[in-house]
Amino acid sequence: MSEKSKIRVEFFKGILLALLSLNIWLINGMFNTLGYFGRDQFRDAFSLIDTISYIGIFFWPWWFIIIFPTLYYFYSDYLKKR
Repeated sequence: MSEKSKIRVEFFKGILLALLSLNIWLINGMFNTLGYFGRDQFRDAFSLIDTISYIGIFFWPWWFIIIFPTLYYFYSDYLKKR
């Protein structure tokens, strides 16, 4: 694998890790707030996390629209040499 391909692969791994951790944070925020749903004192504090989490879950196909073309771009050189 050439030096350029190695840099692409490492860069892609960093992007994928960042997207994955963001997605886990959104899902985790959604499930953590379910336990506080009936309590008035927590409802306002967690409403922002609820909103962000539900938006993240609702638009989950966008992750695949982002990830698959990125995978192809970064691994195309590697796949051609195999």
